[in-house]
Amino acid sequence: MEIYSIDRVGLLSEVTRLLRENGLTVMRADVSTQGNTAFNTFYVTDACGGPIDMKVVDAMSERFQDVGPIKLHVEDGYEKTACSSQSQSIFTMIKNQWEKVLTSWGS
Repeated sequence: MEIYSIDRVGLLSEVTRLLRENGLTVMRADVSTQGNTAFNTFYVTDACGGPIDMKVVDAMSERFQDVGPIKLHVEDGYEKTACSSQSQSIFTMIKNQWEKVLTSWGS
């Protein structure tokens, strides 16, 4: 998820709050500025560690406008998967996150 906006104090905090409120987990973030423009790329998953539902992105687009003038671009190259956070134990969720950390650490 790429977000372009006029840089200002608190922008990153507001963006990550909106991601969290919409049930998204930030796995990695690349944050930079050039002049007064913020270029932020967030690698996000749903609560189960799977790809995000584009319906969530559409709903978030409207909420991002409350933060200020933001251009939002989302790469949607993933196969949609059925995921229910209720059907997945907390142990499984932690195990999946730990495996992702170990995999990225190894590279």
